Amino acid sequence: MEAVDWSIVKNWLESCEKHHRRHCKPSKDSQVLGLLVVDCVTRQVVPHDPSQGCLTLSYVRDNSNATGAEIYMVFLSNKLPATIEDAIKVVNALGYHSG
Repeated sequence: MEAVDWSIVKNWLESCEKHHRRHCKPSKDSQVLGLLVVDCVTRQVVPHDPSQGCLTLSYVRDNSNATGAEIYMVFLSNKLPATIEDAIKVVNALGYHSG
């Protein structure tokens, strides 16, 4: 990930905000009540604040027997899957707080 020029990615995101915001901004009706997100600074699972933006990683754990509590514990543990660690690094590198 060191080879990524984060300034280019930030410019892409700024361009989207500037030119597509009215098309991409979610409506209040589309908000998910009870949505939990990973705070990439504290590395804790927290309730999503709808007034704050967030980045999304689509990720499916290969453990169909896991309960909701077990899934939350994965996020709270010190050893996360590499995919999640990389996503946290990207969110932090782009200057966002939650992903």
